[in-house]
Amino acid sequence: MAHTSTEQCEMLKSKDFTKSKEYKSKYIYLKTTLQLEDDSRIIDHPMVFQGIINEALTSLFGLVGSAMPVDILKYDTSKHIAILRIHSCDKVKVWSALSLYGFHRNSRCSFQIHQVSGHLISMSNSPPLSTN
Repeated sequence: MAHTSTEQCEMLKSKDFTKSKEYKSKYIYLKTTLQLEDDSRIIDHPMVFQGIINEALTSLFGLVGSAMPVDILKYDTSKHIAILRIHSCDKVKVWSALSLYGFHRNSRCSFQIHQVSGHLISMSNSPPLSTN
């Protein structure tokens, strides 16, 4: 019996992981940067960064995309680096929306995904990104 992606996502969210032998993480963590063509436009607050992520999701998936929960756990304003937490069933959708988003307020921009993990602890062991 085939399930839709929404049904699979709901099954994953409701599954009790403490009793299963195989542990699948409920969340996926992404380390991402946002590069803007116009460097004078500073994104000085995580909520602005969150708004750009929501624009990317909405532009590709409409209302369904805007309803996807994306949490910013850490944000570096000087380098535009963020650690995002998303549901594991939304990984492909969020990744594709960020990868395909190319313009923000008539200025070119691009998201780059640097690291993906099912465990937040692995994000702390990664080396800092250089801004070359």
